[in-house]
Amino acid sequence: MASRSSVAIDDALRKRIKKLSALLDVSQGEIIEKAIAEFERLFFNKGRHANEMEPQKSMKAAGAIFDAATHDVWESDPAIKAIQQKLRETPGSIDDYIIDTWDSGLES
Repeated sequence: MASRSSVAIDDALRKRIKKLSALLDVSQGEIIEKAIAEFERLFFNKGRHANEMEPQKSMKAAGAIFDAATHDVWESDPAIKAIQQKLRETPGSIDDYIIDTWDSGLES
């Protein structure tokens, strides 16, 4: 079912659509439909949205990139490496820290 819709396009694009429509003897809507279908085929089949198709694979790839970047930073600046390793060894949250260091006065 066809419906009328307003889409803002510039004059040059409108003329290209109109010219293609006349040359191919199809409606302007068909030109747009085929262009969108071709764009989707090219765009989505190239794996550009791998995280939508295979979330675990993209998470592993992101983790590998993060680990490589961390290794490079640690090699270039040992002081940052020492600070980050201390932060990794501390309790996971502020609540864990408070519980670990709480002095209730009841200890013997």
